[in-house]
Amino acid sequence: MLMMVFSYADDACICYVGDDWESTFTLASNDLQTIYNWYTSMTLQLNLDKSNYMTFSITSTGQPPEQLTLTIPLSDNQTTTLQKLTSTRYLGIILDQHLKWSPHIQTLQTKLRHLMHIFSNLRRVCSKNILRIVSYFSSVPSTVLHMFMGWGVYQCH
Repeated sequence: MLMMVFSYADDACICYVGDDWESTFTLASNDLQTIYNWYTSMTLQLNLDKSNYMTFSITSTGQPPEQLTLTIPLSDNQTTTLQKLTSTRYLGIILDQHLKWSPHIQTLQTKLRHLMHIFSNLRRVCSKNILRIVSYFSSVPSTVLHMFMGWGVYQCH
């Protein structure tokens, strides 16, 4: 069993890699209880409304059975069940449960189409140099470079 923690500012992501879903869910639930207890002992509060989980598998048949849920045992014999997501945005990257890039690419296409519409309207009132310097260089590279950093060395084939 392998567990990795990724954190940035006040966001944290805990990833588990296991041989089977049941033992992975059990370990994750136990670790979440430990984390919850630590937060409580430090008079901090874990935002359970924003806490959720995803399972990754290339195929739908590789996903865990529906009856497996991730719960956090709380005090006084209470538990809370975390919401299972099929995709989520983490640090600007849209992650999909089947490890596909299509949701992220669709979002980027929408952003770039919106920018193209803005540029089309601005070209009527700005010179090309001003439009290029102010508009293009302040918006397009940040959108596209963010995408490349998320993809890293992803291979297409």
